[in-house]
Amino acid sequence: MPTVRPIASFALSLLVAIECWMWEASASSVRTVANETGIGISVHADGSFEVTTRTPAWKFSGNVGSPLAHLASRRGRDRAGPYREVEFKYETSVAAARLGAIRIYDHRPVVIFKLVYLTAGKTSESFPTISSYPRNLHHLTYTDTFGGFSFERFGPDGPGSSLTTRPVHSFSHQLPIT
Repeated sequence: MPTVRPIASFALSLLVAIECWMWEASASSVRTVANETGIGISVHADGSFEVTTRTPAWKFSGNVGSPLAHLASRRGRDRAGPYREVEFKYETSVAAARLGAIRIYDHRPVVIFKLVYLTAGKTSESFPTISSYPRNLHHLTYTDTFGGFSFERFGPDGPGSSLTTRPVHSFSHQLPIT
């Protein structure tokens, strides 16, 4: 007759395995919100993502271009303060492995997109590719000239490297930070 200890150990192992399996199965999308700033991010296993703001009620969306794996939400802290981040892995069309993340700060209205090359591949890949964003925003793009930037026209890489809600004239005496 089995004793209580081996049965309890087996039951605990089974529960942990079921919990891990259910977490993996439910990780088809991850959402996190920074309550103070009202900025939220959602990332979906099909490669799509959304960044939303509470005030004003804006939505930016895009797609990584590949299905995602290992979606995980985590918290951290760096010199800019506490943050929430959704991290994921994916493969490019030429089977190069990448790690991507979207980070929002708890006390700052900032969104950071991160791309890490896990294996060799083209450095001309775009991340993020934002396909939908609110109308009438000011934009900042970089031109073909090294360090050249424009608020009026789009650069060769698309609609914008940075979107801002500040009036364009408030940037007139500042250099772009890269």
